[in-house]
Amino acid sequence: MFIYQKHNIKTAITPKVNFPVGRGRLFVRYLLLAVVVFCCMFSFLVFSNLATFSAGSVLKTPIRGLFDRGSLGGSSYSVPTGSGVAALNGVVANVSWADLQTTPGGPIVHPNQLDSALSAVASYNASHTNQLEVKLRIFAGIYAPNWAKTIDGWNPANANTCNNQGSPCGTLGPFWTTDYDNAYKTFMTELAAAYDNQPLLHDVTISQCMTTFAEPFMRDDTNLGAILYDTSSQPAYTGLPYSVQADENCLMDEIDDSTAFQQTNLSLSFNPFKPWTNATTQSNSPGESFTLSVMQHCRAVLGSQCTIENNSIRDSYVGQQDQSGNLYNDITNEGPDITFQTAAPNAVGSIVTTVQWAAQMGANAVELPSNYNTLTVSQLDSLSADLMNNPTNPSSPPPPTCTASPTINLTAPTSGATVSGSSVSLAASAAPAANCTLSKVVFSINNSAVATVTSAPYVATWDSTTISNGPQTLTATVTDLSGHTASKSIGITVSNNTQSSGGSSPGSGGTHGGDSSSSSPPVTVSGGGTIQAVPGTTTKVAGNITLAPSLVIPNSTITSSTSNQDEVIKVAYYLNSQLLGVETKTPFQYHLNTTNYVNGTYALKTVTYYASGKVTSSSQKLIITNPFSLKQFGLVALSNSLPIGLILVIVLGCGVLYYWVQYLAPAGRVALVVKAIISRIIDLFHRSSPPTDLPQSPDNYQTLVPPDNQQPGQIIKPE
Repeated sequence: MFIYQKHNIKTAITPKVNFPVGRGRLFVRYLLLAVVVFCCMFSFLVFSNLATFSAGSVLKTPIRGLFDRGSLGGSSYSVPTGSGVAALNGVVANVSWADLQTTPGGPIVHPNQLDSALSAVASYNASHTNQLEVKLRIFAGIYAPNWAKTIDGWNPANANTCNNQGSPCGTLGPFWTTDYDNAYKTFMTELAAAYDNQPLLHDVTISQCMTTFAEPFMRDDTNLGAILYDTSSQPAYTGLPYSVQADENCLMDEIDDSTAFQQTNLSLSFNPFKPWTNATTQSNSPGESFTLSVMQHCRAVLGSQCTIENNSIRDSYVGQQDQSGNLYNDITNEGPDITFQTAAPNAVGSIVTTVQWAAQMGANAVELPSNYNTLTVSQLDSLSADLMNNPTNPSSPPPPTCTASPTINLTAPTSGATVSGSSVSLAASAAPAANCTLSKVVFSINNSAVATVTSAPYVATWDSTTISNGPQTLTATVTDLSGHTASKSIGITVSNNTQSSGGSSPGSGGTHGGDSSSSSPPVTVSGGGTIQAVPGTTTKVAGNITLAPSLVIPNSTITSSTSNQDEVIKVAYYLNSQLLGVETKTPFQYHLNTTNYVNGTYALKTVTYYASGKVTSSSQKLIITNPFSLKQFGLVALSNSLPIGLILVIVLGCGVLYYWVQYLAPAGRVALVVKAIISRIIDLFHRSSPPTDLPQSPDNYQTLVPPDNQQPGQIIKPE
């Protein structure tokens, strides 16, 4: 009689598993360890905020020409006014360490005066032909945060000092110590992480070892010798005692501590070093010999990124190498890049003579005193040209001059087209001539401007219902930074008696990771670019970008109660229906770091609110295309709803199993468990995918008759 045994069939179909008993524990141990290591590594990749892989950082151009030196204080910044601003090449944002980093080792605090300066300059550049850059002057010393001043138990209350001119005054921390040095290095690292890729910021000063003025080599402060050497006033201080050697180390180390900046130039103000040798004696030694060695160290560590600076030039120095030695000769011999700051208005003398002398000494840029508006724009332009003609490091000829006009072509609507509706698409393609940079494109109807676009894509919308039906002339005019213009005009017909067909309706916006279509082909905007709210457009973006509304009425241009009814009061930005932010001040721009988002297509919506109560919105699409990075890898994992909790459960479960295998389970039991698991897996595959390689014949598949006590389909376990 045939005995029905299910396991015999299984054995015939698949080979029997023979798992070595002695190796069971070892197999499970390594398997679990591999799973735990994989989960941990994957979790690290998901959450790490490492920078993107790149072929290398590109150093920004050094500052050149004339700069407004600005002033320290306040949380907001305004671009200087006056006719002389038109001749400037940049401005200086003066910000204290205390305002930028309020906690030990903490992140940079936002918003701050640097943020305000960058925003104000971006707004200014959008509407002016002279494009300004930003230099950051950091104030440490008496402007350091209190947590840094109290490092190693130092009591800043007993370290009050003033500059030899009587102002400014404040308390000092132990700037010469290792712990203070480490704190400053962390600060510069955080600062670089926040601003190194900001395209408007071209220079940052090195200021760790300063006392009262942002000139780290200066030690001409009242009572400074007593502060540094009188240990009785610091009974709780446990750090390194002050010494001339420690001070010299500080001046060297502050350069090394700034290397986190890779794209932004770094400047250090040099003066003859005259340290205090005891509580009452300030020495002229080592003087300029040590200063020169620090210059050479700066160039050795930072290369062309190191800009040599001095903040004291005046007309009385003309014909001299320095008030006391050969400092300016040393600076000139070290070569570009070189920048100078003039003395205060009451000490500089003739601005023209001073700047001309600076240019002769090889300077690339000069920070002007506050009374530079007493000069004409023509005089300032001439001085700027003298500085711009000096080579930068590495030595190179002056930048070529823009001499030709740009070109422009209207791409929408087409010539002779009939348009209607309140949202007619206007588009133009423009290109600069050699050595030129475009400033703006203005769309006009019958010589009346209806839209201005300051960056590509040059697209806008126009309400055709605001003029009468009939033939009209549409003109697009492009202007470059040198003032050259070009125009293109076409004839169109406005007809608002029929259903609008010429306008472009706001797009609904894409969804993350999806595809999209739009009324205009995608245009690429790299980091630092500005994207205006233009309905129906698609823009490829990467890095840090600026979002801007279209046709915003600046607050400063509102001159009547009637116009004030149309004043923009705020602009809200949404990405995939999620609020990014609400801007309430001109120019109502929002800075977006696209590296915080997974590559893909997003719906950008801009909502503009007016004082009259009117609300307008614009929808367009952004295609984020950042290069691959570990950060992007992590974002992809999170955006696909990877259950991080599940990873933790797996890790915990593997840990428990590992503990059981290692310490609790008998060796034989482990082997049996592994054998059972593998057999079960094979059985599952057998059930879901019957073998197809066996011949379908009675020799292989007999008509099996189960015993009397077994129901059809019931499985008998192997013996």
